[in-house]
This record gives sequence, structure tokens and C-alpha cells, in this order.
Amino acid sequence: MLHIIKQEINMSKELLSRIEWACRLKFKGKEQPQIINGCLRIIEHTNLAYVEPIE
Repeated sequence: MLHIIKQEINMSKELLSRIEWACRLKFKGKEQPQIINGCLRIIEHTNLAYVEPIE
């Protein structure tokens, strides 16, 4: 039987500032992308994991 673990992703302010810096560099003069926090879903006893955005 599969057991799925759901964990909320907590990003530090330093990581968020680095992501925002990279986005400003990439999207000069264009609309900035919105950063959405999400949940990490891990399937136990496998190497499968994915990020699910929080609605």
C-alpha cells in the first residue's frame, strides 16, 4: 500500500530574495512572475516526490 506524506514548504527570506533577483534579471521590462508557496508530496519507499501549489 502506498503512503503519501504531505509537507508544507517553508522558504527562508534569503531564498525568496535570491529567486526574486533571478526573476528580475530574466524578465527585465516584462511582468514579474508571482511566487506561490506549495506543499511537497512524497510517496514513501520510492524516489517519487512532487510540488503541489496551495490554492
